[in-house]
Amino acid sequence: MENSETPMPPPVHKEKIRRVAGDLEVTDIVPEMLKDDVPILVIPGWGETPATHKDTLRTIANLGRRAIAIKVPRWGGAETQDRYQQSEYNKARALIDTLNKNEIKTVDLIAHSEGARSAIIAAEIFKSQY
Repeated sequence: MENSETPMPPPVHKEKIRRVAGDLEVTDIVPEMLKDDVPILVIPGWGETPATHKDTLRTIANLGRRAIAIKVPRWGGAETQDRYQQSEYNKARALIDTLNKNEIKTVDLIAHSEGARSAIIAAEIFKSQY
């Protein structure tokens, strides 16, 4: 028999954001009772997906924070006018597109390995949104 004091985990919402630069798969977990309005965006490293960080996402949500992770396309997408490789620019653009689609103005970030690079590029290129 299940313990009545054990909280039910929040539901996992998965969404696909269609873009010219490649579709994004977004995992979004919103707890019933938010302890902070600022969500936490988990940016996976090379070869990782949101599924890699499912325990981390659940822990964040169980602590009362909205947890978001994205699976970004690795190749193709929009041309960049900046000094970044096209694939790096598109991963940074994917972060901004996810925030815009969900109307999120501020996030806390957890970036793993190569994901940190995408976050830094996004912050540099899209200063007004970071």
